Amino acid sequence: MRKICEIDAAEVYHRSGEMPWDNSLRKSRLNTAWIQQAFTTPQRQFLEKHRYTVRPHPKHNPTVELFIDEQDLRETDWTVIRLLF
Repeated sequence: MRKICEIDAAEVYHRSGEMPWDNSLRKSRLNTAWIQQAFTTPQRQFLEKHRYTVRPHPKHNPTVELFIDEQDLRETDWTVIRLLF
């Protein structure tokens, strides 16, 4: 897994008014409203196409890190990542 970007959780919380983590699922996942607020449509489409995961930043509490599985990516995917994120 490779870190692609960081989300400023305080800013997204201010815009969406919802908590970041959806604990109603078996695994804690980032709330879908946060994905809608934090990323543009092309970014969301790319993330849905590839496997990604998020976690709280270990040192900076209001920051959320986004990781993507780099084993399945091709060179064109890396170019798209550089352009989108």
